[in-house]
Amino acid sequence: MHEVGGPEVLRYEDAEVFGHIAAGRIRIGINQRYALQDAVQAHRDLESRKATGSSIFVV
Repeated sequence: MHEVGGPEVLRYEDAEVFGHIAAGRIRIGINQRYALQDAVQAHRDLESRKATGSSIFVV
């Protein structure tokens, strides 16, 4: 397994990744959006492989 190197290394790497996201160099596509009350359907979609890529709950 890969070891992160401690919390300070993890914070540095997180800041670097989120900096790239904020600058638009990394884009995260959201393929599905579910209302929180539709969590059961979201789970079914994941199990049946109807959901692809990233899914989020809108609250």
